[in-house]
Amino acid sequence: MTNNPQLPPLSERASTLSVLVNHDRIRSSIKRMFRNRIDESLAELFQNSQRSGSTAVDITTSDDGFTVQDNGHGLLNGIDGFHTLLKLAESHFDNETIEDQDPMGVGIVSLLTHDQITEVTFRRAGIIEDAAYNELLAFIKSEIFAFIFNPKNRSRIKAAHVEACYKLDAAYSLANCPYIVAESIQTSENPNSLEDFNSTSEFDFNNRSINEIFSYDKLPLLLNEQVSVQLASGATDAEHGLRSFLPETGPAYILRQGDENRVSIGTLWWKPEGEPQHDWFYQPGQYGVSYDDTPPEESLQITKGPVFTFNDPNSYDAGEVDFIVGTAASPIEFLHKQVWAGFSPDDERDYDPQQESYQNSIDDLIRSIIGNCVPRDFTLYQISRFFKDPTAPIISITYRYKIGGKFVNPRRVYKPEAKHSGTLSPAEITVKSATGEKVRLKLY
Repeated sequence: MTNNPQLPPLSERASTLSVLVNHDRIRSSIKRMFRNRIDESLAELFQNSQRSGSTAVDITTSDDGFTVQDNGHGLLNGIDGFHTLLKLAESHFDNETIEDQDPMGVGIVSLLTHDQITEVTFRRAGIIEDAAYNELLAFIKSEIFAFIFNPKNRSRIKAAHVEACYKLDAAYSLANCPYIVAESIQTSENPNSLEDFNSTSEFDFNNRSINEIFSYDKLPLLLNEQVSVQLASGATDAEHGLRSFLPETGPAYILRQGDENRVSIGTLWWKPEGEPQHDWFYQPGQYGVSYDDTPPEESLQITKGPVFTFNDPNSYDAGEVDFIVGTAASPIEFLHKQVWAGFSPDDERDYDPQQESYQNSIDDLIRSIIGNCVPRDFTLYQISRFFKDPTAPIISITYRYKIGGKFVNPRRVYKPEAKHSGTLSPAEITVKSATGEKVRLKLY
């Protein structure tokens, strides 16, 4: 062999040559290092368990194989650890007590080259999947947060995006999100139940999301859901009723996501006036918003009642609901409409009997205020209950009309040719049965 005069001498180049390996034959050649015995493979597995700090090794056998499981630290460094496991002549154990063992890094090959072993499954591969997943998740989270939390993208961000960030990482979102998510307080003017009054759905009655986002420097009116009621007999907190004050407060919101230390959340205080009428009813009084435990600095007169609060809804009896009502109008108006805010049917029972019972209890309340009466859309059954013989046929119903608190003859006052004269509504009825008995009932 002759040297190329243009290259350095071979003795100088030998130290820089990489180790050359025939990758196609290396595995079969290494097989000669082992004696093709299963106990040898188990010994290598036990040694790996010991080197990984295991204190217990479980072996589970089956007809087609066996599983070895230990309580060691498993693969280190995620994906890199798996690469090390498959790399010849390299070991990666975090255990100072085995330094004198000087592992060769070929033990795993004893499994792969054994004649009786046709398949090897690494349960710790899940660690690799977890590592890759966590890396991907961290990257995605970082990109999502960077986009959503950037004020330049405000016009493209919705409340649902911020809510998703809180689900991904609540602590990070709380510390870094420039927005809050607040629920718009909604209600129905004529509720048919507590749920309807509280508008507990994620969407309003037009199927629009009631959650909105606001920046910390432009916050809406944020309120607690309870109302502090100041009565002459003492103060009480009411769980329900805040929504009846919306005509007075204007748009108001409940904080759903955001840093409470960076926002001001008020409590509505209400002071009804006068003595209670029929247990529930007061003059509307005044209200204000306080941001601590003291009365509000400014109070406003309530002009758009009725307003009301309560704590205990009921499934069958409106009289059992602890209403406090402020209204300048007749209590009957409240008992026609808003009283249904206290109706909370039991889902485990039939709805119709509960609804009927609640309605009957309202009728009882109205009768306790105005005397014998029936609704304007009465039924014959409702009328018959006032007769001594409720089975006697009803033979006549006479309507009586009032204008300005005085009874009038509708034939004389009604002028069909007069424009905008309004519609005369009956105030009472006189009912006669086949037995000759008569009853006089007010209409409401």
